[in-house]
Amino acid sequence: MMRINPEFQRNFWLEVSPNRLLAYPLCLSAWFYLLTLFDGGRWVFFYSSIWFFFFITGVWGAQRAAGSIISEIQGRTWLLQRLTAMKPWDMVWGKLFGGLIITWYGGLLCLAAFVYSQIKLFDEATWFLTSEGLVSAILYLLGAGLFCQIIGLMSGMAPLKFNKFDNEASPRNNGSLLGLIIGVTLIIVAVGRVNHIPTITWYGIKFSSIHFWLGSLYLAVAWGLAGLYMLMRKEFQLRCHPLIWLGFMLFAIGYCMGFEFSNIRNVWGEYSSGLNRLAAAFGISLVLAYGMMAWERTDGFALRQFLLRVKCRKYNEAVYEIPRWAISAAVACVMGAALVISFPMYKDAFSSAPLSPAGIVGALLCFMMRDLALVLYFHISANSRRAGLTSVVCLLFLYGVFPAMFYAADLDQFINLFYPLYKPISVLQAIMPSLLQALTLWIIVYVKWRRSKFHQSRLQPC
Repeated sequence: MMRINPEFQRNFWLEVSPNRLLAYPLCLSAWFYLLTLFDGGRWVFFYSSIWFFFFITGVWGAQRAAGSIISEIQGRTWLLQRLTAMKPWDMVWGKLFGGLIITWYGGLLCLAAFVYSQIKLFDEATWFLTSEGLVSAILYLLGAGLFCQIIGLMSGMAPLKFNKFDNEASPRNNGSLLGLIIGVTLIIVAVGRVNHIPTITWYGIKFSSIHFWLGSLYLAVAWGLAGLYMLMRKEFQLRCHPLIWLGFMLFAIGYCMGFEFSNIRNVWGEYSSGLNRLAAAFGISLVLAYGMMAWERTDGFALRQFLLRVKCRKYNEAVYEIPRWAISAAVACVMGAALVISFPMYKDAFSSAPLSPAGIVGALLCFMMRDLALVLYFHISANSRRAGLTSVVCLLFLYGVFPAMFYAADLDQFINLFYPLYKPISVLQAIMPSLLQALTLWIIVYVKWRRSKFHQSRLQPC
C-alpha cells in the first residue's frame, strides 16, 4: 500500500474546504462568461486567464508558502514536527504542494480558461507563449507558478536561519513581493509577440525561444527544489554536502557562458566573444560569492567546528563543515585567474585600453577578500546578532559614502581606494590599495580570532 505523506495530508485537509471548492469555479466562470458577451472580449479573456493564473499560483501562492513555516513556529508546532521521523524531503513537498493545493485548484481553472481561449478564440500562434503549441505553453505556466512558490517558501525559511521569526508579516510580505516580481517578469515574456523574440543561440546550437526558456525555467525549478531540500536538512540538524553549492555555482557559470557575446562591447572597448564569456563567468562568480556572504551565517562556533575537525584530521567530517563563502571565494579566484591567463590571447584588444585588465580583475578579487574579512569580523564577535546589518552599513560607507565625499571635495585620486575603474591606472595602482586593505583586515580578523572564546587553544585536545 502506498504511503501517504502525513505533512501533505495534513495541509491538504487544512486548505480544502467546501466553500473554497465552490467559490473558485463560480467566480471565475462568471467572469470569463461575461467576457465572451462583449466584442473584443477574447483579448481580455486571454490576458485575464494568464494574469489570474499568475496572481493565484505565483503571488498568492508565494505569500502562503512564505508564511507556512512561520505560522507553525508561532503556533508552537514546528519543533514538534522536527522531532518526528519525517524526512526533510517529505516536509518540503508536503508543504509545497499540500499547503498550496488550493492555489493550484484555482490556477488550474484559469489554465483551463487559457486553453479554451487558444482553441476557440484564436487560430494563429500570436504570442511567444503559444509559438510552439499548447503543450509548451501549459508547461511554461505550470513551471512559472511552481518557481514563484519555491522562491516564496525560501523567503519564509530565511528567518529560521537567522532566528528572526517574531513577526509573521515580514516573510509573508517578502514572499508576496518576490512572487509579484517574478510573476510579472514571466508574464511580460509570455505575452510578447513571436516576431519580437528571436531564436536563442547557446553554445553554438540554435533553440526556439519557448523551448530554451522552458528548459531554463525547469532547471531553475530543479535547483530551487534542491535548495529547499538543503535548507530543510539544515533545519533538521542534518549535514549538507558542500558539493551541492559548488555544483550550482559551476552550473550558473556554465549556463551564462553558453550565450553569444560577440555583439556586446566589453569593459575594455573590444568585441570578443571568448573574452566576454570569461568576463561573464568571473562576474557571475563574484555575484554568487557576495550573495553567499550575505546568506550564510558563519559564526564563531561553526568556524571553530570546522577548524577543530581539520586539526583532528577528521577530513571526511570537515568537508561538511566547509563554509560556503569559502567555496564561493575560491571559485571566484579561479575564474579571475582564468580570465587573467587569457589576456595574452587578446592582447590586441588592449592596445588602446586606458585601464589595465589584469589590474581590474586583481583589484576586484582583493576587494572581495576585504569585504569577506569585514563580514567575518562581525560574525565572530561575542555579540553577532546584528552582524549582517552592521556589515551592510560598513559596505555602504566603503562603496557609497566615502567615494562621494572624496568626489565632492575634488580629491579624485583617493577614489581609487574604493573603485578600480574610476581613472586610467596601472596594475600596481589598481591592486595595491585593495590588497593593503584586504591584508590589514585579515590580520585584524586573525588577531580577533586568537583572542576570542572560539579559538581552538581553549578547547580540549583531540
